[in-house]
Amino acid sequence: MKNSVKNHRKYSDFARLKWRIDKTQEELLVIANELLSKNKDSNAGKFILKTGGKVTLFAELATKGIQIPDNNNHVENLMGIVGQKVKKNRQSWVDVNLNIMLNTIWHIIS
Repeated sequence: MKNSVKNHRKYSDFARLKWRIDKTQEELLVIANELLSKNKDSNAGKFILKTGGKVTLFAELATKGIQIPDNNNHVENLMGIVGQKVKKNRQSWVDVNLNIMLNTIWHIIS
């Protein structure tokens, strides 16, 4: 899906991307139903039904011109550090100092 978004955004082929999103959602539904038909208490099947829409959310946003940046381990680690510092210092997410810290991290990773 990530490669589809990248490719279709480059050519502004959002109709094709919407088709790809729908196809992915259908495939997830088939997998979930198959798991649940074998075992009605399947946690995997329930999980897919519950979170399937979130799998393609970044692609749906791309069709509206909203780009979600890719995350990687480096970004996740930096956000973990921010979370720990906020918790340790009992700051809230709206403090001025936290905003400065987040902007600094954003400049580092971009």
